[in-house]
Amino acid sequence: MILHKRIWRKGFKNNNLAPDKYGMFRTGDINLMTINEVYIGGFNGLDILTIEQWENRSHDSCYSIILNAYKKLLKSNIISIADNAKMLVKQYQRNNYKL
Repeated sequence: MILHKRIWRKGFKNNNLAPDKYGMFRTGDINLMTINEVYIGGFNGLDILTIEQWENRSHDSCYSIILNAYKKLLKSNIISIADNAKMLVKQYQRNNYKL
């Protein structure tokens, strides 16, 4: 969750990582998000629980699956945002914009 907050503050933002009343990040502000506002699960037959609830079940083998899913979500979105930014830079340079 710390990484999520850091990348959000650095400007790596998109709808997949944004607050959503009914989504994964049920918070008003990512920077103030707590472990009780992040809901993970709903795949591989796993329940949808908060991070805190998953941490209380950390002895369960599902806990590592959940943590890896959150990491993959962050990684894939960071890569996507960075790739889009690189394309925009090239596009601006082709149009003779100074960056």
